[in-house]
Amino acid sequence: DTVSPAAAASSLASSSSQPWNVANSTPLSHLFAMAKAGNVSKVMLRGSVVSYLHSMKSGSPQSQRWSQTTLPSKNSSILNELMSTLIQSGCDDITTLPESFWQRFVNGPAVMVLPFAYLAALYWMMRRLQKEQLGDGNDDDSFTIKTTTHNTTFDDVAGVDSSLH
Repeated sequence: DTVSPAAAASSLASSSSQPWNVANSTPLSHLFAMAKAGNVSKVMLRGSVVSYLHSMKSGSPQSQRWSQTTLPSKNSSILNELMSTLIQSGCDDITTLPESFWQRFVNGPAVMVLPFAYLAALYWMMRRLQKEQLGDGNDDDSFTIKTTTHNTTFDDVAGVDSSLH
């Protein structure tokens, strides 16, 4: 049998370096079962998402496919148990990848910054509404007091010249 270039490209794409984009979602128990049976050949850990390449028997030829599962958050004992099971069963290709920028932002600064950003936006809107209601035509948000100096002379305040004598 000959393989078409399109089929070869799709097969290459399914085994690409980013398996978390095409992997089937499975429960954590499936990963443990595959690891204990020695069927897992490669594991990629990205944050709490574990993608793994495991062998499966579909028909006569043995094939492999990517699957992924999500670890429970803040439970390091499950991760330690998983790693020891994988190492004991012969999986020697375990890769840890950094979390994506979006995951790091959502789990870190966004949690702390968003409430303050919301309050700042609310304050700004209320201040603009108050200025509009009071009829203050000054649209800039400066806090400087603008004064003009005018030199007043005696001629400006003096009365009639004849009454001065």
